[in-house]
Amino acid sequence: MSPSQPSDALAEALLDLSRKCQELRQQKGHKQEGKATDLKIRQDSLSQIQTTLLPAARNSVVELYKALDLALKKSASPQPQYNDALAIVPSLSKALVNLSLSANNLDPKDEKFGLNDQNSGPLKKFRIENLQQEISELISIFLSDVFEEISELLSSGDFTNSGHDGEPAQPHASIDMVEDSFNRIIHLVDLSDFGLLQSLWQEDEEEVGHLLVIINREVSIAQHPDLLDDQGFSHKVTPRLVKLLEQCNPLIKSCRGFYRKIASADLFTISEKKSTVELESIVHHSAGIKQSLQHIVHALTSAAVLQRVEQVRGTQSHLHQFKKSVDDTLETLASHMTPSDPSAKVDEVMDKLFGHFKSTLYPAISQFTSDFSEFESSL
Repeated sequence: MSPSQPSDALAEALLDLSRKCQELRQQKGHKQEGKATDLKIRQDSLSQIQTTLLPAARNSVVELYKALDLALKKSASPQPQYNDALAIVPSLSKALVNLSLSANNLDPKDEKFGLNDQNSGPLKKFRIENLQQEISELISIFLSDVFEEISELLSSGDFTNSGHDGEPAQPHASIDMVEDSFNRIIHLVDLSDFGLLQSLWQEDEEEVGHLLVIINREVSIAQHPDLLDDQGFSHKVTPRLVKLLEQCNPLIKSCRGFYRKIASADLFTISEKKSTVELESIVHHSAGIKQSLQHIVHALTSAAVLQRVEQVRGTQSHLHQFKKSVDDTLETLASHMTPSDPSAKVDEVMDKLFGHFKSTLYPAISQFTSDFSEFESSL
């Protein structure tokens, strides 16, 4: 049965668009056809993505928000123009498809090219793969969720109705968030290799910082039985598990400070002559610190939430990997950095940047590992 109202038709169209966005991610594995073989073609395609395709897709999403009156503050009552919004969907869909296909076709024809691409500049495999991933996640995850959420609000009738707090229901992603998401990717194209590394480290810092929120919240709930979690439950956590949760804080804070330091460092840089393989090695090791911490925090908080201490089994291996990732990252940075001051030595820069970090983190790791071993042996 066809939709009986403009809002129903729009809800259906946006749900279809959400699904198409997800399908575009699956098409990434079939990007061989139509690959650009000429360097000039690839350069022009990259320029078009930055100056035309990304702005066009961004503007179409913004126009959709405006047609739905979602650019207003939450306190205002939206006056959506459903027909205008519906008319935008086809051009928005086309803009996103063109953006996705153009990004996927940035790869060189020669698959081995990425191993010797030191002089490729903006077309270096390291940068192109990061751009492709950012665009893929923007379309297939972020925008797909946005369109699906708006569709659900339209279908449920909550779009123009006030919620429990007296405000109209709106999607979680504001118009500013949408614009910022596009603009950030547009900006990434202009970054150097080191600039892109620092952008990735800044994201790592933010994700590690979120672990502090998780840990502190769980400790508060565990220490105050009258506090309830999101599901309305209190957590009766053993004091030793609470202690381990608290001991995560210095580990997390040290690593957040580490990421912040390398994300804003001006005492060294990474040469533009590094290959994609070398740059990916730096990313792999530095991201390993965050990933190991996430595993450790997840295990401990799961044990607290589920009231099952056996959830911590396997954490020893993550602790070992955590320390190894720190060691490997420091070693990789030392072997690849170029001091900004030509008269400075690498050892001097490393000590100035990371001397305090090592003197506080390593003892904290040792203490945590020892206490965790005792806790695990008592299970």
